[in-house]
Amino acid sequence: MPKKVNLSGEDVTKLFYGNPIPFSEPRIEEIPGYGSIIYTIWNKKNEFIYVGIAGVRSGVPLKKRNPRSRLKAHASGRRSGNQFCVYVQDFFVIPEIIKSKNKYKPARQLLDKRTQEYIHKNLSYRYKVFQNNNGIQTVRRLESLIQGGIEGFGIPYLNGVLTE
Repeated sequence: MPKKVNLSGEDVTKLFYGNPIPFSEPRIEEIPGYGSIIYTIWNKKNEFIYVGIAGVRSGVPLKKRNPRSRLKAHASGRRSGNQFCVYVQDFFVIPEIIKSKNKYKPARQLLDKRTQEYIHKNLSYRYKVFQNNNGIQTVRRLESLIQGGIEGFGIPYLNGVLTE
């Protein structure tokens, strides 16, 4: 049985334990159609690399918040407007290209395609949904806390924040 993980009065155990969902077979439809979510992203070695949130547009009523959109965007690999995909490309895809013995030949959307392939081949996610009026504030607070590090998991590799 995994150790329970509580942060700021919220049980976030699901973000750190249990079978992660691979981006190669995302189950976006299992995420409720409204509310706010917080999610963690992991590599094949079960290393914690990213924490993110979705369904957090201020002024949008609870039932109209779309918690699925951000994970769908990550799975696409498209970098435009997606900081997670930019990080994946910068930290994983470009170093692979540099190390490779093959010559890189630029082409339209090639880096997006390689980023998508990397995400699908190597990364998975876990999430927790909040379907209440305080969901936006809750996931923002939790994201900030998790970016600062979680005992036993450290800070997320791509978007962690070292605290003093």
